[in-house]
Amino acid sequence: MSKEEVFKVIESFSGYMRLRNQALFVFGCCTGFRISELLSITRGDVIGKDGKLFDCVTVRKALMKGQYDSRTVHMTASAKRYLLPWLQEQEQRGHILLNTPLFCRNGGGRWDRVNAWRTLRNAYARAGLSGKVATHSMRKTFANGIYDFYEGRKDAMRITAKAMGHKSLDSTDKYLSFLDEDVTIAIDHIGKILENWD
Repeated sequence: MSKEEVFKVIESFSGYMRLRNQALFVFGCCTGFRISELLSITRGDVIGKDGKLFDCVTVRKALMKGQYDSRTVHMTASAKRYLLPWLQEQEQRGHILLNTPLFCRNGGGRWDRVNAWRTLRNAYARAGLSGKVATHSMRKTFANGIYDFYEGRKDAMRITAKAMGHKSLDSTDKYLSFLDEDVTIAIDHIGKILENWD
């Protein structure tokens, strides 16, 4: 998703669980965690007993896809900015235990993948997005953001793979949105080089 599309989705959330939904979406875009990993995070994973947000969040190995390694990701200022109001609202609703799911249902229990998917799909539709947009779109947005930042400066593919927790560059490649028009531009560039070969 482009920056404009991300902001349209953020603004499309409404209702009683608006703060939770915005926090999930922004946190997902800023960390690249899969939906099952996002839903496994507890309040105690992001905030200390002193009420301060941590600078990093870790999803334990047992909760990761493949269960090979845990994954620790830096919490951006944007992620914190959207998490804080949701954490405060959770407290007002009486969900103050550190083992309470960070992205809980209305009643405080664990939110499931199907309902999270439905919530996100509805938000995407209200934002005017269509096509293959679902829970994994947040992870793809994260991957593309990392790659775009490093493209041309360092080994963008390897850095993106590390940020995603991938063992294989082939896995990372599937997340990056190389558009047909980008390929066409690159081919035209090669053609221009050959035209000027003389």
